[in-house]
Amino acid sequence: GLIYSNRFREVQARKSEEVLREKALASERKYRSLFEDSSDGIFAFNNKTGVFTLVNSKLTDILGHTQDKFLAMKFTELIHPDDLEMVLGYHQARIKGEPAPTNYKLKLKRKDSVDPVICDMTVHRIGEAEITMGAIRDVTRQVEMEARVEQLAQFPETNPFPVLRCDYHGNVLYLNPTARELPEKLGKPDQTIINLLPDDFLSRIQGLIEQNKTITYERIDLSDRSYSVTCRPLPESKQIFVWLVDITDLVYAQHRIHIYVAELEATNHELRDTQSQLVQSEKMAALGNLVAGVAHEINSPLGSINANADVSSRALNILNSHFEECALTEEPTQNTKLEQALNIITESNQTTLIATDRIVGIVKTLRNFARLDEAELDRVNIHIGLESTLTLLYHELKQKITVEKNFGDLPVIECYPNQLNQVFMNIIMNAAQAIEGEGTIRISTRREDDWVVIEFADTGQGIPEEHLRQVFDPGFTTKGVGVGTGLGLSISYRIIQEHKGSISVASEVGQGTTVTIKLPVT
Repeated sequence: GLIYSNRFREVQARKSEEVLREKALASERKYRSLFEDSSDGIFAFNNKTGVFTLVNSKLTDILGHTQDKFLAMKFTELIHPDDLEMVLGYHQARIKGEPAPTNYKLKLKRKDSVDPVICDMTVHRIGEAEITMGAIRDVTRQVEMEARVEQLAQFPETNPFPVLRCDYHGNVLYLNPTARELPEKLGKPDQTIINLLPDDFLSRIQGLIEQNKTITYERIDLSDRSYSVTCRPLPESKQIFVWLVDITDLVYAQHRIHIYVAELEATNHELRDTQSQLVQSEKMAALGNLVAGVAHEINSPLGSINANADVSSRALNILNSHFEECALTEEPTQNTKLEQALNIITESNQTTLIATDRIVGIVKTLRNFARLDEAELDRVNIHIGLESTLTLLYHELKQKITVEKNFGDLPVIECYPNQLNQVFMNIIMNAAQAIEGEGTIRISTRREDDWVVIEFADTGQGIPEEHLRQVFDPGFTTKGVGVGTGLGLSISYRIIQEHKGSISVASEVGQGTTVTIKLPVT
């Protein structure tokens, strides 16, 4: 029994030993698995030599060295110079048993790279074996992201423009310093920034949040300042960011630019008008020179014809007197043919004198119309210019148009006669061209207080109401291609303005047109 008892205890002891060995092996395998498969780099180094005694594969991945290289290195060789003094201080304190952080961030050197690896390290000392063990986690990306987030978080605070964040109901959740100072800047320190925003602000941001719609650079006016607004909704949290940028100076500059552009356009318009007037004036001057030349050339042969007609008339008078004295002594049959011949010559000579007088009148009219000798201010009777113009345009009017004149008693006025004649010609020609078939042009003059009034009324087609405001614009014409240039009324308007007068047009389609000119009595 004793032997059996001893053998039983021996067997039980061996079984317990095997169980313990299996447990130890299982524990070692578990440890090895945790050690090798850990997502953190795990290490151990000797406190006296500082040389690594243990590293896992994750640490080799983080820092780029092989395990063999690690086991030949001191831990201080991996510490970045920026953190070496700090790490050695903590290590010495830990060896001495003094308080030291067991978890902190540090920078480690990576093989073949100048950029450090930022790690979060947990470390502790195993006292009996004089070994320090620890684990490191690469947090380089995390630290960079945290720095970026912190930078972005600081952006609103340092932004020189107002920034605010509101919820769906318009409650302000955040104001940067500039936004907090905005009411005082606008001279309304007792109001909140929400009260300063437009009345439809709440409904507007609610719509943007619901539609997840961003708006940029939309202008609003706050007090006497102008702002550009950008809204960025956060639909998940039912919130919205609002940025305000003061654009008052920009708006003022744009306003000044618009004014400058308008002034340039007005100046260009005036220059074009002046150019058109100069072109037309040059044409009229050329016409005046031509008229004067024609009148001069006509005067020379006209003088000869007139003189010859006068000589013939006197000679015929002498012959008639002589034959009257001799008529009593001759046979009647002998005097009949001679008498007929004398009568024919007399009638022909009278016709020549009448034609000569008419040519003289036409030449005088041409000279009066051109009035090249009166290019400066002069005191004249308006009726003379009207008559001269009508005479000059007689060939245009005689076939179909009746001219009715109703001239009142007018004083002489100070004016540029040749320029007014040009105005009269433009208006009468427009009236004649507006009449299809037969028609009438009525010219009336009268005095109203200190004004001389001249009216030209025609029975032409009339002008549509939408065109009346354009009749004085350079280049505007209702005539067909090749009939008009659109400069006549524009030049007439400028001439009347220079005379300190006024010109207006009243018209109705199918009823004709009336042009009224007022000139001051000076």
